[in-house]
Amino acid sequence: MNNNAVVVIAGDFNQLNCSELEVDLGLSQLVHQNTRGSNILDKFLTNRPDLFSSATVFDSLVKSDHKAILVQGVSNGHCPPVQQQQQHLKFVVYERTPKHINELSTALENYS
Repeated sequence: MNNNAVVVIAGDFNQLNCSELEVDLGLSQLVHQNTRGSNILDKFLTNRPDLFSSATVFDSLVKSDHKAILVQGVSNGHCPPVQQQQQHLKFVVYERTPKHINELSTALENYS
């Protein structure tokens, strides 16, 4: 994995065991409060937990049986000012089937 890459994987991980992502890819899970009933189903995984100051769980503003999560970034003065220009970002969305989770793991391992 590219040492400069900041990886964030977030969402509803209802039946997915994230321990492999955490151990194999060195990701940290930042949500530590229940997000649905007595379970933490909504997670925020990252390889750079030092860039985030907190993950707050609160009642959702939309109709949902899950709570909402707000993750705040750290302002350390080292970030360059944001320039107002159009940027094209590439997002890849993976389904949560074991086959796709393996593909995601491989993509993260080979990212450069």
